[in-house]
Amino acid sequence: MIKRKAKGRRGRRDTDPATRYAKEVVTGKSIAGDAVKEACERHLNDLENSRCLWKPERGARFAKFCEFCCVVEHPVTTRLVPFRLLPWQAFIAYSIFSWTVPENDRLKRLPGTRRFRHAYIETGKGSGKSPLGAAFALYFLTADIYEELDGTKHPQMEPQCYAVASTFDQAVIVAMNPAAQMVSNSDYLQDKAQCVVKGGSKPDRIISLSRGGVFQAVSTNWGGHGKAGLRVNFIQAEELHEQTDRVHIDNLEAGFKGRPQPLLLMLTNAGKHKEGIAWDEHRRALSANRTSAMDNYFSYVAQCDDDDYPTPGANRRWHPIKRVWKKANPSLGLTVRQDYIHDRIAKAKYDPDRQEVLRLNFGRWGTIDSDYISWRLWKRVECAKFDDSELEGATLHLGGDLAELHDLTALAGLFECRDGKLRLRVWSYTANGTLDERDETSSGHLRHWANEGWIETVDGEVLNYDIVAARIKALTDQYETSALAMDPYHSSKMQDALDKADVKWWAQDAGYSRLYQTGLEIVKHPQGFFASFKADARKLTMNGSIGVFERLVKAKQPRIMIERNPVLRWNLNSAIITKDAALNRKFDKRRSELNNHGKIDGLVASVMAVGLTERPPEDKITSPWEDPDYTLD
Repeated sequence: MIKRKAKGRRGRRDTDPATRYAKEVVTGKSIAGDAVKEACERHLNDLENSRCLWKPERGARFAKFCEFCCVVEHPVTTRLVPFRLLPWQAFIAYSIFSWTVPENDRLKRLPGTRRFRHAYIETGKGSGKSPLGAAFALYFLTADIYEELDGTKHPQMEPQCYAVASTFDQAVIVAMNPAAQMVSNSDYLQDKAQCVVKGGSKPDRIISLSRGGVFQAVSTNWGGHGKAGLRVNFIQAEELHEQTDRVHIDNLEAGFKGRPQPLLLMLTNAGKHKEGIAWDEHRRALSANRTSAMDNYFSYVAQCDDDDYPTPGANRRWHPIKRVWKKANPSLGLTVRQDYIHDRIAKAKYDPDRQEVLRLNFGRWGTIDSDYISWRLWKRVECAKFDDSELEGATLHLGGDLAELHDLTALAGLFECRDGKLRLRVWSYTANGTLDERDETSSGHLRHWANEGWIETVDGEVLNYDIVAARIKALTDQYETSALAMDPYHSSKMQDALDKADVKWWAQDAGYSRLYQTGLEIVKHPQGFFASFKADARKLTMNGSIGVFERLVKAKQPRIMIERNPVLRWNLNSAIITKDAALNRKFDKRRSELNNHGKIDGLVASVMAVGLTERPPEDKITSPWEDPDYTLD
């Protein structure tokens, strides 16, 4: 009996937290998504087949640092408690710190250093990524060592650690604040490590006097300018899905030179757009567990699987069932309460933020099936840049959504081509003077898109329409153009700009019963529920145009093709549709901005352009002598 107890204890000691978690996931004892299962299978396979060495005592050293040196608030009582790693956090930490490079490494890494140089962590909101990232940063700042295979230890002195986010404030709030709180609540970090927090109420630096190192916040706008010669130990990239490019991270990562075991730790939720640095890393993370070619890349992607979502339109449920919530929320019942997710789902029944619920709480990338157009259907009609030869001889329908100050101005061109296809292209414009300010508060990447040419800018804080009129002039000179549909609100200013650009145009006035003008027809397209109470088959309504666009995209064999455009994708993700008592539909720009921090101008312009295709034809009278109602009076 005593012998059996001793054997059991030895068994428990021999099974480290990472291996124990991996076995529970693979055997189904602990529920996890397919991506996490693949990470666990990779771990177990590497224990048997990998040339790298498994030294769990190194992971245990980090776990002890978290417990004895880092303090966090209890999620329920808000009391200060030691930061003890949860099972999924322990799997990550032990994997990163315990896998060790052997002699004669094929990647030429120093023997005894850590195997992984990159780590990508993606979980649902509130799982505990930020405290884990703060503990990593403070460990690298105060306690990291390089241990050779013979046991010789080299403390890493003068460490350079950086927290990177899309904005400086975000780097401070998400990364620096948790680390600063750990310092203020830890006698060890204050006394022995001699950590000092700088920046007052907005801590942007933590200095370790004992090791001569610094943990500093930077943003994407920093770009690494003036920082040549960095020798970087650690990069904590927060909210990767909100970062526009990887220039700043690449500049910091170039500083890995001269450091034996640096680490890039990427922490994120699922993103709104399936593009950019976060999506690229997401795909790399999934590949890392399936191939031996990415030996230095660790990934942990917690998300619900595709099979967990109901078939669109099959029933009223749009979210995964409760049984699989833990796949995306590994801290469910601990740092993430079930009632919190219940509340999020309940709120989404009344407010159109299902996309955010699925993205933040269930790991669903991109947009979702909505009452308008789903991402699945949109992808069918989206294509790469059109070849100009495809547009030769096309009839062009134009839609314009006009703005001057804070919105974008969008021009949509719908090309009705000889092959029977409708090809849609969108141009966006804005004033450069307020772009950076709007970029800070927007869910889109306005400055990045402007730099990439997706948004054309003009100097100043107010957009004049000359740049738009110049584009219309070029289009009307090249293509037979039917009409320009636009909101009456700014139509007079657009007409003045067209005059300056020498564009011939005409618009139907209420006093004329027949039309005999020539040039570009300007069609007033109200954006509200009604165009007019007077019945007129040629008047456009937003409800009608929304329906036409929807039918084209949702057709079994769609005629329409939409040129890929990240601004237009953002417009689609941001769009919210409201209905009146008669179930007429219109876009709600205000709620799109308040709920989704987005703009929909390109989508609105596209819908108006498409609406022109179903206007009943009317014979033009090119001369007043052909008009029976014309008189000289």
